[in-house]
Amino acid sequence: MRSQRLAPQYFCGGGWYTDDAVRRTLSELALVDCTDRTGPPSERALPTTHSLGQLARAVLGPLPPYVHAYFHDYDLLDATRRRALVVALTILGRRRAQLELSADSAR
Repeated sequence: MRSQRLAPQYFCGGGWYTDDAVRRTLSELALVDCTDRTGPPSERALPTTHSLGQLARAVLGPLPPYVHAYFHDYDLLDATRRRALVVALTILGRRRAQLELSADSAR
């Protein structure tokens, strides 16, 4: 990635798996961990809180103070799921300010 001038800043464990060794490695690599599914953001963690379906339902009611949704590439290929994502993100954008994720603010 770095050879393509891409500098990773965030990491999300496949299948939401993590352990102390993974967390130590991420800390050594100065990566922000998005693996956890609960808790508030911190200097080293940006928990993922909502799947596409959870987000689509959540934006219609009271929102938690922090929302970090995820979706998969195949969600973009399916027209229904893509529309659900666009609508949910549009509603979320009207209800919440975006967290600044620049390299300076994430650390």
